[in-house]
Amino acid sequence: GTPDLCHLAVEARATLLKKPVPLLRPIMLNTEKGALGNLLIGTILAIVAAVGMGVKLYDHLCGGIDEIGLSCADFIPDVATASFALTVVAAVAGFAALVAAAKKIWKLATAIAILAFVTVSLHFIWFAPWELFGITLGKPPFEWYNGVAIGSVINYLFGALATFQMSKAAESDLPK
Repeated sequence: GTPDLCHLAVEARATLLKKPVPLLRPIMLNTEKGALGNLLIGTILAIVAAVGMGVKLYDHLCGGIDEIGLSCADFIPDVATASFALTVVAAVAGFAALVAAAKKIWKLATAIAILAFVTVSLHFIWFAPWELFGITLGKPPFEWYNGVAIGSVINYLFGALATFQMSKAAESDLPK
């Protein structure tokens, strides 16, 4: 009577091999959900990094300066200001790419996602030596918001790749 376990395994394998194997694609890399998800996460992380940087700069470099009538901006090194500004630009660009992707304007979303990726990658000029009034202050330590920016870089990269894949799929009969 009953078939042995080895025979059942052979039959199951034969049945599986007869069925077509679906094309496996990483969901977060080349689907619409992947594009939207990565762009959303990258944007949130860029905003969090910018807020963290802003709080750090204001609290540690400007604390008490406003009270004596001086401008806080005079006491923030240029490289820190540039890094902060680039991170804010990345957040705005990421949001714009997210909107374009939500409207399925894939080529535009790809271009803006690449801009977001490049600008958030430039966040790391933060680690260039800081100079203030001609005096080199040294390099700042790695902080939590720099780690958050790394996450934003990764998500914007995957977002740009996914929007690019979606633009190619929209031009052809590839599954979306």
